[in-house]
Amino acid sequence: MLNGLRWSLVAFLMCICLVAAGPAAAQNPLETLQDHEVANDGKAAAATKTVSATATASAGSDTSKSGIDKFFERINALFAKLNALASRVNELMDRLAKAKSKQTIAVSPAKNAAPASTAKPSSSPASNESANVSGVAGKVAQVAASFPRRYATAQSFKYAPGTENGNLGCANVVSAALREAGVPIGMILNCDGVKNALLGLKGGNAWKRVSPPPYQAGDVVIWKAPSGGRHKHIGIVAKNGNSLMAMNNSSSKRHPVFSAIEYRPIEIVLRKA
Repeated sequence: MLNGLRWSLVAFLMCICLVAAGPAAAQNPLETLQDHEVANDGKAAAATKTVSATATASAGSDTSKSGIDKFFERINALFAKLNALASRVNELMDRLAKAKSKQTIAVSPAKNAAPASTAKPSSSPASNESANVSGVAGKVAQVAASFPRRYATAQSFKYAPGTENGNLGCANVVSAALREAGVPIGMILNCDGVKNALLGLKGGNAWKRVSPPPYQAGDVVIWKAPSGGRHKHIGIVAKNGNSLMAMNNSSSKRHPVFSAIEYRPIEIVLRKA
């Protein structure tokens, strides 16, 4: 029984020893947890420092990259301004070239213009000097201008015998217009007869030979015979609209018409003196 009690006591003492030795060998759980937290905090701090350093390096890289980008943006903006300036300069040069070209075109036709002496008086507006004649010449021009309207159809003008029903009626028509305007001549049926009659008038009725251009309303024009032809032709300068033309007889139409003054070579022009 004592042996059993002794072994029980020994076992009890050994348990006490184990319990007493346990805290020395093992750590307090709270202390162990705190140590782990401290260690983890250290690792977290280190990791934070690493991330911060990485972020700082990245920020520095981004800052450097941003500076380079800004530099190139400024360069591009500068080139854009230079291109715009070059475009404006080119536009200005084009305008100057066009202005110079227009000036050249405006001046150059004068070199190729036909001499004034070769222009058709009938196609030009009548000048005040030519149109606003007075006295006998003005009356002659007025009567002559009315003949193509008054005698607008074939045979409406009463041709004299010997004119072949108007085929040779030019002197007949002109002498009739002159008489109606108050020129003291008779009915004449040939061009030279009208010429001689006018140049034979004296004093206030006198006529003279002139060398136009310019022509005047009331001038009597005698054209030369065409090449190979026998007959001359005669007419009176009159105003037709805004142009000076020649009233004369049409052999083909058999009535008075307007024609260009210089449509045939002219032999002589007679004007009231």
